[in-house]
Amino acid sequence: MMKSGKIVLAVKDEYKLKHDRAVEVADNNLAHAMENDDFRRITKELSSLNFDVVLKQARKQDASDELQKIKLLAKERAATLKRMGMREIDFLPKFDCETCNDTGVLSGKFCDCFKKRYYEILCDYLGIGQIRNVTFSDVDFSKIKDAKQRKKLESNYKLFKKYCDKYPSVKYKNALIMGGTGVGKSYLMYAVANEFMKNGFSVLYVSAIKLNSLMLSYHTSFVSERDVYLADVIDCDLLIIDDLGSEQKIKNVTDEYLLKILDEREKADKPVFVTTNLNEEQLKNSYNERVFSRLFNVNKTIISNIDGNDLRLF
Repeated sequence: MMKSGKIVLAVKDEYKLKHDRAVEVADNNLAHAMENDDFRRITKELSSLNFDVVLKQARKQDASDELQKIKLLAKERAATLKRMGMREIDFLPKFDCETCNDTGVLSGKFCDCFKKRYYEILCDYLGIGQIRNVTFSDVDFSKIKDAKQRKKLESNYKLFKKYCDKYPSVKYKNALIMGGTGVGKSYLMYAVANEFMKNGFSVLYVSAIKLNSLMLSYHTSFVSERDVYLADVIDCDLLIIDDLGSEQKIKNVTDEYLLKILDEREKADKPVFVTTNLNEEQLKNSYNERVFSRLFNVNKTIISNIDGNDLRLF
C-alpha cells in the first residue's frame, strides 16, 4: 500500500500551492488598484489617519476628527473602486475552505477538508475513486421489476441515508449488509462513502481481498514498518470492507488481524460497514467466534439482508 506519509506530503504540497495562489491573486489585485492615482492617494491618507488614531487613543486623546475623515475617505475609496470594477473583498484571498484558510490545519490538527482530500487521493490509489460519483439520489428504483426487492432496497437506502445525516449521533455504529451477487450492496456503500466524504468525514473503502493482502504485509513486515499497512484502515472515520468472504483465508493472519482492526475501531468508537455474499451460517463457519461476534453484535450493528435478482442485468 502507498505509504500514508507520502499522501500526506502530496496533499500538503497541494494545499500550500492553493493557499499561495489565493494570496497571490489578492496581492495582484491590490497592486493593480494602487496603479490608480486616486486610489493610491486615498489609501495612503487612510493609512496615515489610522496611525494617528492609534497614537491618539494610546495617549487617551480625542481622535473624533480623524475618525470622521476616515469615514469619508472610506466612502471615497469604495466609490473609486466601483469605477474600477473592483471591491474591497478583491484584496482578500479567496480560500476554498474558510475554516483553515486552505492551510489544511486547524488548532494543530488536520482540517476536515484536508482529511477529505487525503482520502480522495487514497481511494484513487486503491482504484475505487468512482465512489465519489455515486449518490443516494442516483438510484432509480423504478427499474427494479420485483416489487418486494424494490421495496427492500429502497428501505435500505432510506435507512443508510438517515444514518449518514445523523452521524455521529447514531444508536448503531456498525453495519453488516448481506445478500447475493449484484443485488446492490456495493453500490449502496458507494453512496454511503460519498455522503460521508461530502460531510467532511474520511472514508476508506477496501475490498476484503485487498484488506487481506494488507494484513499479510503487516504480519510479515518488520515491526518498525507495520503501521504503514494498517494505519489508514484503523484511523479513518468510516471503514467499509466490501465482499467479506471472497478473500483466501490465511492462517494466523485473516482472523487475527481482522479482529485487531474491529477491536481497535470499536475502542475509538469508529464505525465499520461490511458487505458480504455469505449468510449468517456461512460467516459463522468462515471466521472464528470472536470475529463473528463482532460482526453480529446486535447492540452495535445494523444487520441487513438484501436479497433478490442480480440488478446488474437490468
